[in-house]
Amino acid sequence: MEKGSKAKGFTLVELLITMVILSIIAGAIITLGSTYVLHFEQADDLSMARQRGIMVLTYLENRVLHAGLGMPESTDFANNFQDLLNGTHSAELTDFTHAVNITSGDRVLAIAYALPSGLYTVDSHDCEYGVDVDVELSSNVDTTKVTNDGNKTEGWVTFPAFGRAFLVKGVVGATVTLEPKLEAFLPANDEMHYVRFLRAYAQGGKFYAEDVTRQAAQPVVEGIVDAVFYWDEGTRTLTAAILARGNTRKGVLIAPENLPGWEDADGNPLTIPEEARHYHLSVTRREWRLRN
Repeated sequence: MEKGSKAKGFTLVELLITMVILSIIAGAIITLGSTYVLHFEQADDLSMARQRGIMVLTYLENRVLHAGLGMPESTDFANNFQDLLNGTHSAELTDFTHAVNITSGDRVLAIAYALPSGLYTVDSHDCEYGVDVDVELSSNVDTTKVTNDGNKTEGWVTFPAFGRAFLVKGVVGATVTLEPKLEAFLPANDEMHYVRFLRAYAQGGKFYAEDVTRQAAQPVVEGIVDAVFYWDEGTRTLTAAILARGNTRKGVLIAPENLPGWEDADGNPLTIPEEARHYHLSVTRREWRLRN
């Protein structure tokens, strides 16, 4: 070291200032990182909630759009299906008085819908009420989907052009023996549809679907807080609103008591249960205009 030179270091004041600046920068970085993580978690939970609602509506859509297809309307529904509704499964079918039924305070949807079979009538038929008719179809009938047991929904089929369901009396290859529930003309090249009854509702954080007379209620989607359904007979429009949650439960309430779209049939807000408000929530709605 040359003579007269002095070693110069940081003073205590400079060190303190540097530490304060670094602590401020570190605090800002931590705050920013925490905000980012919280925002990401919230976005992820909301996305999951929306996805769950969409999954429910997607499951329902094809069935709803085929509700009542080729079946009788109004009071004729009960008359047409009296063998089924008064049979061994009558206790399970009390809420099926029409093709579209909403019960339990708008919380349960019960629909009778027609499932396309891919089989078409080869010839036309003049059908008389209560008189069996042998109908030849384009291919053999899948006997796992239709039987001659009128106590189950597999024992019934319908044709969109006919407007009534048929009771299945027998199946041999591509020929089905049917009992018409109306005197009418069944044209050629009309597709046969399998009759199915569906009951759907949310319970215990899951969305359930029951293929009535065929299978017990099964969970379809998890994370569903509630579901409401509205039916407008005048416009034949069915509306479904699904209240779904994310995965992360917070220790405090993070969702409001009411959410846009979570309303009753008159547009009044529905109260969200307190437990559900510990999650990020999403309301998904869809309307379907039904045929027939």
